[in-house]
Amino acid sequence: MKCNSLMTTLGLMAAFSLSGQALGAVVNVDVGHHAGSRLYTGQGAIAAPGDIWNQTPFTDANFVDSQGNPVVMMVDILGYDGAGNRNENDYANDLMYDYYRGLDNDPDSFLTLIISELIPGGSYNLALYGAQAGTFNGFLKDHRGSTFTIDGVTKIATGSMADWPEDGLAEGVTHVIFTNVIADAEGKIVVDIRPYTHPDDAAYPTAFLNGFQIEGNFALIPEPASLALIGLGGLMMLRRRH
Repeated sequence: MKCNSLMTTLGLMAAFSLSGQALGAVVNVDVGHHAGSRLYTGQGAIAAPGDIWNQTPFTDANFVDSQGNPVVMMVDILGYDGAGNRNENDYANDLMYDYYRGLDNDPDSFLTLIISELIPGGSYNLALYGAQAGTFNGFLKDHRGSTFTIDGVTKIATGSMADWPEDGLAEGVTHVIFTNVIADAEGKIVVDIRPYTHPDDAAYPTAFLNGFQIEGNFALIPEPASLALIGLGGLMMLRRRH
């Protein structure tokens, strides 16, 4: 009976560890894994209890939340045609400095951001950063913003230099915010990113993504100690059978 009781306890502890969730966590991602990348630190548009940011290729799954807890999340991107850090705005902070882009200077430029391994049916808030502005090789490029569409709802980050705060962020200029976005039955959220075309400045249309934040519930990656506990339980079960 003692062995059965212990095995039950171990089983419950292991199940709890494997099914644990980070509730109301924020995962911050600052794109940029090329030479000269700058990793942003600090608060974004979505306030978080910590200020840790991930900066990894989108194919990596080693994401942590803003407090450093490993969480289950996968990110992929379609339409990628290059990365850069050519934002010459003196007032652009490190989050807006690096970017991924679709086809450069092409009206058909696009990016598709796919965030997966989320809780199916879970509700999430997203801040999506995507804009460039400044002088590049002697040419002024204003209003290099992006449009973001989720489930048929579109929001615009204009990239307007006149409205861009020094070393700061401004909703509708550097980023957009979506609230209560529901992950589908497979635990995915899909974001369509297109160039923003300003009526007075339609030159250089390019889809940009500087980074994003996502807030909601995430599955936690089991800690090594928890995995060891599961292994111990398995050994005890084998010993009892023999």
